Amino acid sequence: MFHRRPKRRARMRVGLRTLKTAFAVSLSLFLVSLFGEISIFPALAAISVMSPTFEDALRECRSQAVGILIGGVLGCITVKLWPSPAIWFMGLGVIAIFALCAARKLEYAGALSCCIFLSACVSGSDTVILDTLTRLLHTSVGLAVGVGVNVLILPYDNRPRILSLLRKTCGALPEELRQCVLLRHYPDLSGCEALLAQLHYELRIYSHQLLPGRSDRSSETAFLSGCVQLAERMVQELFAISCMDAIGPPSAGNRARLAALGVTPGDDAAFAGAHAADTTVFNYHLEKLLDAHDYLLALLDSTQDNPQTEKHPEPSDPPA
Repeated sequence: MFHRRPKRRARMRVGLRTLKTAFAVSLSLFLVSLFGEISIFPALAAISVMSPTFEDALRECRSQAVGILIGGVLGCITVKLWPSPAIWFMGLGVIAIFALCAARKLEYAGALSCCIFLSACVSGSDTVILDTLTRLLHTSVGLAVGVGVNVLILPYDNRPRILSLLRKTCGALPEELRQCVLLRHYPDLSGCEALLAQLHYELRIYSHQLLPGRSDRSSETAFLSGCVQLAERMVQELFAISCMDAIGPPSAGNRARLAALGVTPGDDAAFAGAHAADTTVFNYHLEKLLDAHDYLLALLDSTQDNPQTEKHPEPSDPPA
């Protein structure tokens, strides 16, 4: 029997990155309007580079620039040689662009190159070269503005979010243990697995993010990575317990630690039918789970209201 939590109602939320994206779009359009007619391209470029990390923003800049160059050059050549290319020729052009990008290891620019190429072929304007240069200029403005706003204005610092997710993982443990130990249900670990996936995603962002005054954050990244490993250990041990055919009574020490979490397993009669081996294996996994939980909670408590420059205890070696 699986227990399922009630679904939460979705909430519409406007975050800081949304506000920064809107500002970057408005600023890029305003700058382009100072020199002539505006277009959609600076706005699209500003939106595309509003990534959580600086590396992702640079990767998108490269994709936009290479895509416009390849698609624009091929589109200009096609329109100049064949002012009104046939539809079947446009299809062949798409194949050629994808093949060229794959051969030159530029797969990231293939889709945009095709869009620019098809746009030039469909418009078939006598000013296709000027249009392509204008599109490249407008896109460059959007990319520059987007990267500048993303990096300089309140860059994304997700360390508090990582710590919050770690505490949320610790907070979910008592209910999972109650389902597994008291009610003999197979716990639905999809929520814990989703939290772990979020933690890995946020940790990758933190390790690649540019933040003012934090040029070297290898120590802090290692600390957070160790905390995530402890959270993974908790889920792994809980999964091991849930896979047991039978569980024995918890030892006196584990019983007291469960009670401290608000989980009261009852007397030993409730575990009738368990073999001695089941009891030994169950207590082993339970002890390791509780060790990881307590040590992770202690590490999180040690970081509360502390500056990041403070040294943290080494998280990679939890108590035996």
